Amino acid sequence: MNATDKTTLPAPVQLLLEAAQRAPSADNTQPWSFSWDGHALHVGFDPARIEGHVFTPESRASQLSMGAIYENIQQVARTAGLTLGGASPSSQVTTNLRMVVPRLSLSGIARDEWITAQRAHPVFERHTNREVYTRDPLPNDLLGRLEGLQQDSTCVKVFSQRRDIKRIASLVRLASEARFRTRELHEWLYGSLRFPGDGMPTDDGLALETLGLPPGGGAMLKALTNWGTMSRLNRFKLFKLLALMETVTFQQAPALVAILAPKSPEHGHQAQLFAAGQLMERAWVAINEAGFAAHPSYVITDQLDRLEAGKVPLELRATVGELQRSSNGAFVEGGHALCVLFRVGRAKREAVRSRRRPLHAMLSVQAKGVAA
Repeated sequence: MNATDKTTLPAPVQLLLEAAQRAPSADNTQPWSFSWDGHALHVGFDPARIEGHVFTPESRASQLSMGAIYENIQQVARTAGLTLGGASPSSQVTTNLRMVVPRLSLSGIARDEWITAQRAHPVFERHTNREVYTRDPLPNDLLGRLEGLQQDSTCVKVFSQRRDIKRIASLVRLASEARFRTRELHEWLYGSLRFPGDGMPTDDGLALETLGLPPGGGAMLKALTNWGTMSRLNRFKLFKLLALMETVTFQQAPALVAILAPKSPEHGHQAQLFAAGQLMERAWVAINEAGFAAHPSYVITDQLDRLEAGKVPLELRATVGELQRSSNGAFVEGGHALCVLFRVGRAKREAVRSRRRPLHAMLSVQAKGVAA
């Protein structure tokens, strides 16, 4: 059965589910499913929403998202005084990325009102801001805090020197040029975009008002919906213009933050990506909590993953090959490689935040052992 009211779920479980629901996902697709059996909270992917997905459950993006879900649950549980039993997160990761948090202890919780107060935790304020940032430098204490974050063998690297930022922005440009010339990614993007009045659900995907577009940007995107139109205009180098528009925001940012994970599969590749997802969310929450904006970009990593999987079109392999060589010099340190890149700074405007699907649409509750 589907239910989320307090007559069905214990208040702490409701809180942890809401924390999980706030985790990021590729283009805000939120392809998750949650279940509560009275003893354990289960998190997995909804087959109906993941079928035909560019980012499969085994993909890097999906594994990062699952790690972020666990991080949110862990942070809120710790603050709320909840004891989460079971094995370590890495050993819970399975091939389909199903995560279990067993033996949820409610000890130490006196009142539902106190639990409700935990919704003020910073994870509920984590968000993406794609607006223009000022060039004011980030404070040293925040830079130091980010550089000091680790999870297992994953780490954070901060770039705040203009030379480094310009170099990495050039990689964003190369990757973006390839993306705007790839039909599969074009169709995936337009499947995620939410135009006003298009009849699509508004509680997932990328609503135009969240994109920080310049005047006329929404109309331009709408005009490029059809791949045939985009392909024809690409003959006149439209892809370069679109890539440049994205690159400028990264080039002008006061800092870029990279989440890195071991490159070698011998480190337990899937488990390390799960850990990188935890670290990504921890850094993101810390940035927003400090009053700064964050805009994640997966474009470099996605193109490199597609190259490794043999999915890059023949005519783009030289471009993505150049991206790979340049990325090795920028990010691969001590056997680590890029998982996700953020531009970070103080936004000139507040962001319109992406919405979330209603929890009852993602949750199943078994009758046994359920109590308010």
